[in-house]
Amino acid sequence: MKRYVKIILAILLLIIILMSVLFELRDVPKVKDNNSYSIESKDLGGLQLFYGMLQEFYGAEKVTHYKEDDFSYLQERSGSSLLIVIDKTIVLDSILQNVLSEYAARGYEVLLIADEYQVEDYRSLSTELGLYAHDTIFDLVWKDTDTLVYKPALSESSMIPYSSIHHFRKDSSGRFEPLLTRGDDYVLFQVGKIADYQVYLHSAPMLFQNRSALSGAFLQNFLMTFRLFENDNVIVHQFDNAFLRVGSNKDSVLQYILGQPSLKYAYYLTLLSGLVYVLFSSKRKQKVIPIEELSKNTSLDYVETASSIFMAQNQNNKLVKHMRRNFYFKIKSMYFLNQDDPLLEEKLARKSKYPKEEISKIIKQFDLAGTHSFNDDQLMRLYNDINSFDKNRK
Repeated sequence: MKRYVKIILAILLLIIILMSVLFELRDVPKVKDNNSYSIESKDLGGLQLFYGMLQEFYGAEKVTHYKEDDFSYLQERSGSSLLIVIDKTIVLDSILQNVLSEYAARGYEVLLIADEYQVEDYRSLSTELGLYAHDTIFDLVWKDTDTLVYKPALSESSMIPYSSIHHFRKDSSGRFEPLLTRGDDYVLFQVGKIADYQVYLHSAPMLFQNRSALSGAFLQNFLMTFRLFENDNVIVHQFDNAFLRVGSNKDSVLQYILGQPSLKYAYYLTLLSGLVYVLFSSKRKQKVIPIEELSKNTSLDYVETASSIFMAQNQNNKLVKHMRRNFYFKIKSMYFLNQDDPLLEEKLARKSKYPKEEISKIIKQFDLAGTHSFNDDQLMRLYNDINSFDKNRK
């Protein structure tokens, strides 16, 4: 076995030993830590324990549960009851307030338990989280009684090591009487009047959730709360949110959508369609077409470069030789005349319709270049003669 293989195996063995020493495998119960506020839920945020305590305290036959968006079902009931509305958010518009006022006049007692309140014309009933709202232990101070120590339970999978309790804002009008406060004097439970009926308001539903079962203050707090009421019949009301009343959904419209199977699948399908559209539309529909450069006449560049070199080196005779070669090549390819033809001048003048005297002048300058050197003026004169021939010939 190679040395590096042994090293890798040794490292893996060391990691396994350290993990077995430092980590512990535990069978953690699958308990959700969300706030469902469901009387059937056994999760920490459920109300199964609270509903069972009400049945034990009043009698199972005297406790009923309704999940509706209004209180119309109360018209079919005779007598009076304790109406408990418990949810994350309670929204009371003017219509619901009038209904509650009507039933309060018939002897109903009203207990509202929620983290957040939206009561029309009563902005002071809103709740908030104070500076010390997040903690692991809370002191619950009941009016004219001893302090209870409340320790909320957290799921073992929770990443947040503390809980939070909402409290009511300071009531400067003196309309509500505090019944339960925290150790920092923030009000959690109070009684007063909305419009013309008396109502009990509680801002800490977590004290009645399943999460509070392990707290030593749960039973005491429960008994001290419900000894305040005289009715023996209890109605636990929760809003159905079937019509999505503004502010009445538990957390958000999105949570409501995800809670309905048909809406949930439509929402996911919409997200998937958007993702597919972005994926395919991000690709180019056609490859980039490179810009084709225009063709250049390199022959002219070559001639210009060669001429510049000959001129710089003062080699006019070599340039005349190139001009002579090009001239005879041109008349051979265009007029089929050979430079050795003794009648070249007459035939070229007849075919090109160019004066014979001018053709003879060009040929004599070529012959002269073979025995004499050309200065710049002579070279320029020869160039002009050849250029005149090219422009005027037929």
